[in-house]
Amino acid sequence: RGILADTPEKKDFSEHAQCLALLGDVLPAERARVCFDHLVADADLRRTTVYFNFYLFECYFKFGRGDLFLKRLDLWRDYVRKGLTTTQEQPDWTDANGKAQESRSDCHAWGGHPIWFMETGLAGIRSDAPFFARVRVAPCPAGLKRIRATYPHPSGKPVSADLSFGADGIRGSVETPVPGVFAWNGREIPLAVGLNEIHMSASAKEGR
Repeated sequence: RGILADTPEKKDFSEHAQCLALLGDVLPAERARVCFDHLVADADLRRTTVYFNFYLFECYFKFGRGDLFLKRLDLWRDYVRKGLTTTQEQPDWTDANGKAQESRSDCHAWGGHPIWFMETGLAGIRSDAPFFARVRVAPCPAGLKRIRATYPHPSGKPVSADLSFGADGIRGSVETPVPGVFAWNGREIPLAVGLNEIHMSASAKEGR
C-alpha cells in the first residue's frame, strides 16, 4: 500500500505511524507523497485524536493542505456545542457493552494546539533561525479569503500579518521586528524590519 504498519506483523495501520514517518523524513520524496495520499484517503487507518492531532496537522501543513486541517476541527466544534470552555484529553467513546461514555478530563493543555496552527499554519508565521532571529511567513489559506494574525516574538514586538487572497493573487502587509522571507505559491520575497507591503500576482513570476 505504500504506508507503514504499526507492527512487524503488518496487521495494524494508523495515522500515527504515517505522521511520524512523514515528519521524520524517513521516506524518499516520491514514497512520502504516496504515504501522504494514503494518510488522507484510507478510511481504515486508526485515527489520531486530541493531542496526536498536533502531528497530523503538522503533516497537513507540510504538504500544503490547510483545508484538511479545517475539516478535522469538528472535534473542537463539538467542545463548543457541549458548552466546554477548555479542551478534553480524549473524545467521548463507546465501551465494550455499547454504552456511551463521556470523557471527564476537561482541561487538557495539549488540546489547545489548533489556535497555534491558525497562526503558524494558516497564516504561516514561523521562526526561521535560532532564537527567532529571522521570520518566515508562508501562508496556507485553505480557501479563506482573508487572514489576520499576530504571533508573539521574543523582542516583545509581535509579527503581524494582514493578508487577502483572491483569484488575482495575494495582497496585504506583514510587520515584523526581524528580517525574513515571505513565501507564496512557490515564490519568495524578502521581508525587512518594519512594515512590508505584500502584492504577489497569481500568475506573475515575481511580487513585491
